[in-house]
Order: sequence, then C-alpha cells, then structure tokens
Amino acid sequence: MPKQPKFQLHEARTYRSFLLIRPDDPDLPALTMLREVLKVLQAGRGNFSPRRESFPDTQVGDLIFEIIAECNTLMGLTDAAVQCITQQIENWDYDKDMIRWEQFVEGMVLIDYSLPAELRIQIWHGALPEKDSPALIFFKKGCWRRRRLSETEQGYDPTDPSHPHFYFDPELLDHVEVNVPLFFVNREARRIALAWCHEQGISLRSSRNQQSLIFSRPFNSKHDVLYVPLDQWDGFLCEPYDQMFTPEWTGQSVSTYALELGFIAVPEAQVYSNPAVLHEMFEWPYRPAVLYVVLDSPPDLRLEYAGQNVQRRWEVRTCQGGSLFYTWKDGHGSFEEGASERSGHEVLYELIKEVSKGLGEGITLHNVRSFEVRPVCAVRYEGSTSSIL
Repeated sequence: MPKQPKFQLHEARTYRSFLLIRPDDPDLPALTMLREVLKVLQAGRGNFSPRRESFPDTQVGDLIFEIIAECNTLMGLTDAAVQCITQQIENWDYDKDMIRWEQFVEGMVLIDYSLPAELRIQIWHGALPEKDSPALIFFKKGCWRRRRLSETEQGYDPTDPSHPHFYFDPELLDHVEVNVPLFFVNREARRIALAWCHEQGISLRSSRNQQSLIFSRPFNSKHDVLYVPLDQWDGFLCEPYDQMFTPEWTGQSVSTYALELGFIAVPEAQVYSNPAVLHEMFEWPYRPAVLYVVLDSPPDLRLEYAGQNVQRRWEVRTCQGGSLFYTWKDGHGSFEEGASERSGHEVLYELIKEVSKGLGEGITLHNVRSFEVRPVCAVRYEGSTSSIL
C-alpha cells in the first residue's frame, strides 16, 4: 500500500489536458494522481526497468516506484521523464506555479505509438497553439531611432525627402521567454516543435549561466503589452524629446510621429499617484488602443533576465470586472463601463472617469477612434523552456 499521500488530484483530463494539483484536496488519492500524470508523460520508447534507485528517496519517489512496478501500462517511461515529473510534483506550489504547471502538462500529449506516423504528427501539431500568447514586456530606454521615410510611408514630404524623422523601433526591445514544452517530449515531437518555432519567429538562445537553452521571441506590437514601471513613467514619456536636445541634434528640424503600440500597461499606483497619466500619454507620442492597469502588483514584478536580452516572462490575466471604454455622446467624450458585474474597483473607475475630463481634445487631435482602460493582474509565467546543454 502506498504511503499517506502528500499531494492529491484536483482535476485530470487525459488528452491534451492540464492537471490542477491542490494540496489537501480529498477528491482523489495521490496514487491515482501520479498514475494519471505518468500516463501523460509516457514516452513509449522501449521497456523501462523498474529500479528503486532510479527514483528520488522521497515519498513521491516511493509512490512512482509502486505504480511502475505494478502497472504494465506504464512501460516505456524513461529515467529522465521520471526525474522530470518527480521534480515538478515535489516543487509544486499551487498559488505560485499554477500557470507553469498547466502549460508544462498541456504539452505532454498521451500518444499511441502504434498509430501511423501521419496521425501522430497531426496530434503533435494539435498540441501546439496557433501562436504564442501575449506577453508583458518591460520598457527600456534606447529604442528611439532616427531615419528618413520612404515615399510610401505616412508623413513623407516630397518637398523635403531628406527630412529626418524620429520613431520608436519595437525591435530594439528585449526578447521574451517562450514556453515550448512539446520540445522536451521526444525526438518526433521536437522536430514538430522546432518547425513551429521557426514559423513563429522563436529562436534558441543561451541562458545567463550558459548551461541551458532558452526559447525567445521579439516584441510583437500587435498583441504584446509594453509595461512601464512607476519609476520610469517620466523617462518613458520624455525620452524622444530628450534625445532631440542632445548635441548631435542641435540646429536640426526633426519630426516625431506617434507610437501605435496597441497595448501599454502601468501599475495601479501610477493612476493614483499621477491622475494626469491619461492626458500625458495622449499629449506625448504614444497612442495605445488599450491601457492596462495592473492591480495589486506582485512584489516580484520587476525586470529579470533569463538570458542575454531575454526577459523572464510575465503575462496579464483579466480580473473580475470589466473595462472602461471612452465613448462620444452629444459631442462630448467620457468613459463608460462595459457590460459586466461590479468588481470592487469602483474607486479606480471613478478616479479615471474624473481625471479623463478634457481628454477628448487629445484623442480627437490624434484621430484616435477608440480607447479602453482595462484592469488586469500580472502573472509570472514559468515553464519548461530550457534544457541542460
């Protein structure tokens, strides 16, 4: 009989699923939980010799050994897979690591190797998302550049074709970590994962300690969110104009065009400490379609690097409650709440509504068709993105 379980199964779905493991949940015994996890991780490569020394000398290791020894359906599991899943379980922290665990298990597809290769490949493709999910990427200085516009670009002046323009280049931002769990399943899945990475513009880089590989991709202005910390807001707004007053720009006429990032995020404290944040944003060269307000910012929400110029991954999650939409009515603009339940953010909503008075002038001046303020939560996203070289 197995020992008293340390972890218990909260929910399990066997195909392209994720497991939510919660401590002290009496729904199912830990033996059942471990059996389901190991099934998902089964690689199906030859016979596995059940040796107790192959497993860590822990309670979880005992349970895995008992399952392997008595369950013929789990033959084919490798030592590496056993070590990997054991570490995942023993280091599990429901509140902190839920997102990491979901993504880790979601990519480990239970697959029957008696199936034709064409069908297996189709299953591997089905385990991959259509595209990488949006990420929260920290702002950094040094992304404004000077260049001349081509004849087809907006703002080009045929009477002064050499006139310099100052613009924000998102390609100069750091890359962000990408989770590709399918890469670590087996060789067949790895080939599919690498092809998907190539299509997505995802590359492999070395970690900071040069001992592992990291998947990363550049900032995507169409769906990623640029996060500006509280202490960098002024620098974020003023950088393009500060650059134009440097000695190399003295005496030159330079045009600065609006930066259409799409999504900018600020901490909730920014709105409370600087109610003019909305006006400032539209007075300066930034025109986001959505301003995310990060509620209850985690204490570890800070810029960290997984590798050279590769930021550790953060994402945003929608909080309870809806967005505020800037709308026009009777020639006047104001924020209106979307159709949703009240969420406890009424103080924030009312402050935004109050400080938005007069915002319409900046919006109409720059031909902004729509604008939204959306409360969100920031979530640290950690996954099996690297492997030891």
